[in-house]
Amino acid sequence: MKFKIVLVFILFSGYVRAQNVNIIPQPKSVVNGTGQFTFSNHSTVGVNDASLLPIARYFQKQVSQSAGFTLAVDNKDAGSVIHLLLTNGDPAAGAYSLKIVANEITISSSNRDGVFYGMISLLQMIKDQPRGETISLASLTITDTPRYQWRGLMLDEIPPFFRDGKS
Repeated sequence: MKFKIVLVFILFSGYVRAQNVNIIPQPKSVVNGTGQFTFSNHSTVGVNDASLLPIARYFQKQVSQSAGFTLAVDNKDAGSVIHLLLTNGDPAAGAYSLKIVANEITISSSNRDGVFYGMISLLQMIKDQPRGETISLASLTITDTPRYQWRGLMLDEIPPFFRDGKS
């Protein structure tokens, strides 16, 4: 009887783990796909707008530091396998869509902030993988919109700690 309970617990925990993605903050929607995307030094990051080039170069630098890959950055989206796209979509600042399929990764948003946050989510998934000659990511679609206008930590200073010398 104990064996059956332990087996059910192990299988259930594996199922729950497969549903979650280790991204902070947790995205609104994660839909798992089938297959995986594999990239290496030969992968190219493409943008459809010149204003996204600094984000693509930041991504290139972070992947180089964490995975040891030197990705090429292309200011045209033609032959790339990782796409950073400005589109007409959810106008909320920071909203993005990250889609990983067998042959490409697409991060799209209606604004630069959204593309940046999608790229940060992708970097978190890449850094979660072991170093090697290639990195494989499971196929999935993430759609996220910030719950609030800001992302980050908000502090409220306690007034008694900031008195002007009077106790």
